[in-house]
Amino acid sequence: MKQLEGKTVFITGGASGIGFGMVEAFAVHQTKIAIADVDSESVEARAQELRALGAKVLPVVLDVRDRDSWERAARQTEAALGPVDILCNNAGVTAYKPLAETPPEEWDWVIAVNLTGTFNGIHTFAQRMIDRKAGGHIVNTASTAGLYSMKNATVGVYAASKYGVVGMSEMLRKELAPHSIGVSILCPGLVKTNIGPNAIKLRPGPQSAPVEPTPLQQRLRADSRRYGMDPRKVGDRVVLAVRHNDYYVITHPEFRPFVEERFRTLLADFKESADPELPLDPDWTAKA
Repeated sequence: MKQLEGKTVFITGGASGIGFGMVEAFAVHQTKIAIADVDSESVEARAQELRALGAKVLPVVLDVRDRDSWERAARQTEAALGPVDILCNNAGVTAYKPLAETPPEEWDWVIAVNLTGTFNGIHTFAQRMIDRKAGGHIVNTASTAGLYSMKNATVGVYAASKYGVVGMSEMLRKELAPHSIGVSILCPGLVKTNIGPNAIKLRPGPQSAPVEPTPLQQRLRADSRRYGMDPRKVGDRVVLAVRHNDYYVITHPEFRPFVEERFRTLLADFKESADPELPLDPDWTAKA
């Protein structure tokens, strides 16, 4: 999608972090932007901020877990800005516990936002794009945590959700290619975002008593402030990916050795069939 001017962009988690970095980056190209976020105050403030700079933006309050909310958001956006050309499924949350210690409600919450929320965006807009026959592009935010298993981060449920986003997006790219709809998978490393504090603020369960961050959460928050990439730089990279239909959007190449190690381990365990009477059929595997 070389020409962005006048296109309508819908960005979830758009009021902060990577989402707002995308908003700023797309605004430079004179697109029309729906800023969708669960935080109604922040999304309105961001919209006012950008309108003052001459951008055409629409604040949309959206809980990505709620499919009815998605449909209302789609109709609201289409009425105000026109059909959506570019969808950025970016909203995300995390949790910081080993899987064996993760409460089921916390698992359900992270999966519902990160994985099912991404599917909900696809379900809402992909068929609309197909029916218009005018192409389009979808960007799904995964993570480097969706490409290899980090050793010390204890973010098992987050990794599970992001591996799911990667797999779903790889299939979606193949399915939508015949319709001239591109799909890119954003896999950032450490970025200056609110995902750590939001793990406390937005987590399920009683919110009456303040929740103190764990030592791990404190360290990751400090690392994010000190070492994290500017979200606007991630946004600029996403814009480039949309223009060139990049498959994976890798913002932190320093993680390459860890991904290579994962695939070396995986490939090493491809052996001859365990059942010599069931030889592999190359014709079948090529079609699968």
